[in-house]
Amino acid sequence: MKKTLLAGGLAVMATLSGCATSHNVMSREVESAQGVNVVNTDQGNVIGSISMRRDLVSAEEPQVAACLASNVQHTNRDQSAAALPSQPGQAVVTEGSVRDEPQTQRISGWGEVGEQTLAYRLELQTLGDSNYYFFDQLGLASTRSDDVSDYRPLGAWERETPTAVYQALSATADRVQQCLIQSTPAA
Repeated sequence: MKKTLLAGGLAVMATLSGCATSHNVMSREVESAQGVNVVNTDQGNVIGSISMRRDLVSAEEPQVAACLASNVQHTNRDQSAAALPSQPGQAVVTEGSVRDEPQTQRISGWGEVGEQTLAYRLELQTLGDSNYYFFDQLGLASTRSDDVSDYRPLGAWERETPTAVYQALSATADRVQQCLIQSTPAA
């Protein structure tokens, strides 16, 4: 009798522990990560955007566009109605009309995260004393595709590997930042 109760109790615990990986239970790393914007949708908690700052590097528009083009694997994928580059590698530049407004450039890209493909849009802005990297339109797929229906939103739960995605995007920001540093003439 005790063995039956113990076995039944273990089965219930195993079933309940499966609830811990629910699409509404966020990864602890996501909860504590700075710059991660989680959105609650019908599909559960998904990562809507990831932002990060690096030290300001005052580079000219052509250098910024070149660094984006050389450090982002390009895609034509258009996941929303947002204006994205019409050709791979083409950065869209939005320059402020007032000198103090930020310079903004956007590019669509993708990268590998484990055995999945991560697609994203990167917006790079110069704000105050920082370069601000904003990744949105995040999607995962099993293979690369320009068809938006092949991608699904990036879940914020552990099984979706949000930490690996954050690290991959951070590495992309670091590569672009290093390129900007190297392309800026020394004073």
